[in-house]
Amino acid sequence: MERPPPCPKRPFLPPAIRSLTTRSALAHGRRDDGARQRREFDVGEWRQLLLNPPVGPSLRRGRRRRGSEAWYFSARRKPRRKRASGQCIIARCSSSPSPSLFSATVAIRTLTTTLNPPSRSPKTLFEIPNLSPRRSSFSNSIKRSYFERKIASSSAFFFFPILGYEFHMNSGKLLRIAAHEANNSTEASLREAFLLIQNQLKPPFPLTIPSPSEYSQLNRAIAFGVLTEPHLTKTHLTHLHAIVVDGYELFTSILVKLCNESFPKLLDSPKSQLLHVCSSLVNVSAIKIESLLISLLRQINGGDFTESNLWLSSELLKMLSDNWHWLLEEPLVLTSALFVYLRLLSDHYRLAGSVKLEELKRMEIDFCVKVLRQCFHLCLQIGRDLVRLLQDLVYISEFKDLWKDLLFDPKKLGVAEYSDLSDLYRIRTPTHYFLLRIPPEMESQLRFLLTYVRWGNQRRYQAWFAKKHLCRPGSETAISDIVRFICCAHHPSNEIIQSNVISRWAVIGWLLKCCRRNHFEANVKLALFYDWLFFDDRVDSIMNIEPAMLLMVNSVPKYVDIAHMLLEFLFLLVDNYDVDRRVLLARGVTASCHLLVRKGVVHSMEPLTSCDLLSPMLREKLRSFLPGSELSDKNKIQEEVSVASEGKRLVQC
Repeated sequence: MERPPPCPKRPFLPPAIRSLTTRSALAHGRRDDGARQRREFDVGEWRQLLLNPPVGPSLRRGRRRRGSEAWYFSARRKPRRKRASGQCIIARCSSSPSPSLFSATVAIRTLTTTLNPPSRSPKTLFEIPNLSPRRSSFSNSIKRSYFERKIASSSAFFFFPILGYEFHMNSGKLLRIAAHEANNSTEASLREAFLLIQNQLKPPFPLTIPSPSEYSQLNRAIAFGVLTEPHLTKTHLTHLHAIVVDGYELFTSILVKLCNESFPKLLDSPKSQLLHVCSSLVNVSAIKIESLLISLLRQINGGDFTESNLWLSSELLKMLSDNWHWLLEEPLVLTSALFVYLRLLSDHYRLAGSVKLEELKRMEIDFCVKVLRQCFHLCLQIGRDLVRLLQDLVYISEFKDLWKDLLFDPKKLGVAEYSDLSDLYRIRTPTHYFLLRIPPEMESQLRFLLTYVRWGNQRRYQAWFAKKHLCRPGSETAISDIVRFICCAHHPSNEIIQSNVISRWAVIGWLLKCCRRNHFEANVKLALFYDWLFFDDRVDSIMNIEPAMLLMVNSVPKYVDIAHMLLEFLFLLVDNYDVDRRVLLARGVTASCHLLVRKGVVHSMEPLTSCDLLSPMLREKLRSFLPGSELSDKNKIQEEVSVASEGKRLVQC
């Protein structure tokens, strides 16, 4: 019997698809002698096969023909057993215009486990580009495992665009995990909840009130669904609004945990979805939404000018600007955002880049000036580090006008508590703000370094940290933030101080050596001594000023150049940082030295004042800051000794 004539070519099909072959009752007929025949489908059969795919798949290889290979699933009339794997129809792929390359277009319909029975759902499309038929490394087994992995990891669907259907894709994954890394427990928990109750995430939703365990599972499933299924975002959020009984606290806590633990590994689509969900939660004033926003602000890396980091900075700034009235009711989020974007603006403004970067700089300037002008009474909560951030922006015209008001016309700011810059100097910056410029991953690594690493083992850990965080271009700008974190936010216990664990001052000394440019080094030294200038033992902590003193004392005599550099910089700060308030700065340095000696952080200032390797001018300058502390104590001791000896002499007489 002759073969039936093939259908005419269909110009609307992609050139990679010439024919579709399967092995099922729909895909082939039988000749009188029992031999199978193959034929091309017309459009109606194509649509029917897409909407009613065969069951019981098994992948087998087609014959090679004119530089092409056909890979397809065979389907049996009666499957041997129920299978949880997907059902696939794979179109034959023919040669592309390039003689050595072709691309396979695969139409896959995924079936979930028995908890989700098969239904007429859209088909999933995968593109496999740039496979050479002659030099392909895809062996039979590799191709089989590739498609099986594709089937197992797929949980959402989309139609062929050539048929005019909607185009969707869901990879079913949240994180980018390397082959050597273990699976993330948070992602595994969310995916498990999603797969278990996937049927319940589709309308119509049940009206029953879930139990606490069911409610927790629903929140985890919705979180996974809304992050991995962008085309169903509205459905998932509607479901969330319908079941919420705790003000979104559990749902927000899940997102905060995922953000803190795994944000750098999130795929691009889940990252975008996370920001979209965050904006939706702001609109309903969800509980703990401020924690999620602050966690996202921490993910903006200092000194990182990559497109993804700039995108995150821009999207968060847009979200905050669009929700201005809500932001006014959240002082912590408002001041945190101001702190972050003032710091970022000092880095971004030096760059000359694309149009997007210029737009970002303009948005940052407008946002920061708006906050400072309209909410200066809230900005006072930041404390003295607000001045440190603003001094880097004095060359921007909008901030020049602000500086004039801060210095010469404070009444324009409309805050009765502020009458002079010294009022801001006396306010200690809370620890929370220093954490904002340290991503959670960097924080955990720094705390590990300063809590568990012992002397003698620190070099390989420092090299590991530098390779991770300090090797990219522009990363030096983050060192000043790290030093502020170590001085003001990481205060080890007495047990760790007395143990063999590496000290904070040693890590700061290493960070100083990592600076290759003078202006970055100056910013690091300012971060180290900043609390010395305004120190008041009634409000400030001695732990903030301890590392600088120990670094200078322990640098003598082996690393005397470090002690010389730090002392010289300290005295320059006192004389030139704020000339009109020099007395206040000198009083702060004197109070710092006095408290450090009185509390026993250093036994005396002798290692510095009597070191011949230091400049005589520096030693004399240092003595001028010790009139009421160490030198006076020595004079008192000498007077007491002389009085006692005089008394003994009189008794003997």
